[in-house]
Amino acid sequence: MKSTPKIIFAILAILLISSGVGMLSAYAYTSGIPIPPKLPAPTGLKGINASPNSVQLSWNVVKNATSYTVVRSTSATVGFIKIGTTSTTSFLDTTATPVPNVTGYYYQVAAYNSKLGYGNPAQLLVPTHYYSPPPNPACQQVKTILSSAQYSSTIITKVMADMNCP
Repeated sequence: MKSTPKIIFAILAILLISSGVGMLSAYAYTSGIPIPPKLPAPTGLKGINASPNSVQLSWNVVKNATSYTVVRSTSATVGFIKIGTTSTTSFLDTTATPVPNVTGYYYQVAAYNSKLGYGNPAQLLVPTHYYSPPPNPACQQVKTILSSAQYSSTIITKVMADMNCP
């Protein structure tokens, strides 16, 4: 017969003070209440850039999951925010705007079941590509004209910045 894990409760530790030095003692007992099995992390998590501002995620089904929660961050360890919930094994993030100097977005997907709670998340880095608009074709012409008219580099730089030229 397969044994069922038991929840172990730790009883509040007792602090004994002896000669000004604290000693910590803890006691525990088995309650006999079975621990429900936790949902596993989704496997096969994949992500692709569906457009400059969206990422399509997909993963394999998790048995007993009724929904999946998707979170995102620009860091692998902190700052995750919930961006959605789905009952299917795919999710389209339409708010994945590329950020300058950021490699991409870290996504985590966790299965959920109202009786079992959340499972462990699967994590994936999806590189994003910061889109730089093409340079204004008039930039080089204006720069050439201003340079040939012998304007100072300060004025040329100011005009170029006003025109959003590199």
